[in-house]
Amino acid sequence: MSNQAPRYAVLYKTHFWDAFADRQFHRLLERVGPGDVFIVVDETQRVVSGIPHGRVIRMSEETARCEGYRCVPPGNVFWYNTDYQLYHFVEKYPDYDYVVTVEYDVCLNIDIELIVRTMSDERLDFVGEPIRTPASLWNWAEQARPFYSDDVTIEGRLVCFAAFSREFAYQLAAARRAHTKSIQDLEAPHLAGGVMPWPNNEAFVGAEINRLGIRAAPLSYFGDTSSYDWAPAHVEFELPNTVGSILVHPVLDGPRFFRSVKRFGWDLHDVWLPATYLGGRMDQCDPSVVVPAFLQQFLATGDTDAIEQLRNYALNRAGARSEEFFNIALRKPATQSSSCTWSRHPTSLAQDASGAVDGHATGAFGFHTNLESAPWWCVDLELECPVREIRVYNRLDRPQRARSMIVNGSLDMRIWRTLYDHHDSAQFGGADGNALRINFAEPVKMRFLLIHLADFEILNLDQVEVFV
Repeated sequence: MSNQAPRYAVLYKTHFWDAFADRQFHRLLERVGPGDVFIVVDETQRVVSGIPHGRVIRMSEETARCEGYRCVPPGNVFWYNTDYQLYHFVEKYPDYDYVVTVEYDVCLNIDIELIVRTMSDERLDFVGEPIRTPASLWNWAEQARPFYSDDVTIEGRLVCFAAFSREFAYQLAAARRAHTKSIQDLEAPHLAGGVMPWPNNEAFVGAEINRLGIRAAPLSYFGDTSSYDWAPAHVEFELPNTVGSILVHPVLDGPRFFRSVKRFGWDLHDVWLPATYLGGRMDQCDPSVVVPAFLQQFLATGDTDAIEQLRNYALNRAGARSEEFFNIALRKPATQSSSCTWSRHPTSLAQDASGAVDGHATGAFGFHTNLESAPWWCVDLELECPVREIRVYNRLDRPQRARSMIVNGSLDMRIWRTLYDHHDSAQFGGADGNALRINFAEPVKMRFLLIHLADFEILNLDQVEVFV
């Protein structure tokens, strides 16, 4: 290898910022090496806030239009022309030898520095995987054909992860502007039906590689790419099963994955049928993450029959341990009436209250209110849920404090239903195996669970579990 390391930038591209985008960003950081990382945000639809990073480039479709690029289709310009953000960057930051673009739904199992050093040593101008779909079946080639002579092969390249030399990026930008000008100045060719053609990013980059004679290498040059394509999606908790592939795409969190499943016409109920494509994939994953993810989806749609089928599936895969997968209070947002100097988090009611739904029964207290009249603790299950059982784990060294405990449920936090009143009942335990178990003959629908005391006392329980 050469002694002088090439300078490179990595562009993490997104149009939103939430916990999933943040997790993906931090996964990327583990693979960046000495390169500089920038977050490129498409703000065409809305301003994206809360990004905890110093290098953020904000763009909109108007940015691309002002820079001389054709903006089609409106509202999805950076999906169809994902290469535009690259050109904006290299013209703003011309000192990088190479630029690597990474979409938010890509997960890497290879170090980016290795790719960039190889490009430098072997004088490559592009690294990206060819489209696997046969050219005869790949409809996007038709959109690019009017812009190229017959001797130029239109071969698509996936650019959700791709590495470009600075010189090639400049050439691509010039070609895009030239194509835009040809549309503006001349009578543009039309496809059948009068639709104005325009090369999408995959067809355009592939065609320019062939037109210019660019030295390029596929990602498969570096290892297995069997988990890299435009579809089907991988759910985030499948990642431990994909370490053999140097790149995984698309990777989605649970809610986005379920929307993807619907879009491709798969049946979520296939999860418990191992002979199906979805069931076979989920069978490779840890049931402790598969079951809660599907449970949340079935709760959201109110599919009670599916929940029962999922319960049988969980039992077959995990045995007695499967019961814990149906505790829907686990790590859900909670709050309480007060805190005190004994509280683990005296300055944050929400943080202190979360101690009762962290899944760790210790026999001590998970949260601690002040000494007051009718102290309370409440958890938001975030969905309307058919609750079958509630378990309350008491603080073992102060069990008498729960003597006047009352448990209530609500759908809206306005109308409350008393589910259990502990007055005049024996003391109960918790981590010692004697937790209070409140069972219902028929499931009780609720979203909010409130526990309070009826007297002047301290409320400090260990754990609260809610099962569907």
